[in-house]
Amino acid sequence: MGRVILKIMFIEIGKYLAEQNITVTLHFNSETKQHYWDLNTQAKSDLHLYEDLTLKGRYGYTSKLENETLEENIRSLCWEFKDCLHGRDYGSCAWFELCEKKQFD
Repeated sequence: MGRVILKIMFIEIGKYLAEQNITVTLHFNSETKQHYWDLNTQAKSDLHLYEDLTLKGRYGYTSKLENETLEENIRSLCWEFKDCLHGRDYGSCAWFELCEKKQFD
């Protein structure tokens, strides 16, 4: 994906999550010179989504959303949320609801 398309997808993901009552907060990382969404998982591990669609979590975890569609990226984020739980049963209710809606229970 080109840089502009990545930024559009980044914005669309944030808008979609907000529409699902998931509070995402926008921050700026001065080292990487990128904005990122704190996905506010309220789980064992934090999860941040950067403008280049890189996910960064606890203990140096990184991954990348490489799907073409918003729907596929949201499904990938549900998997990532489930991984953030690390076997625990606490996290954002809104994230749990989204994952259930996407059939990730």
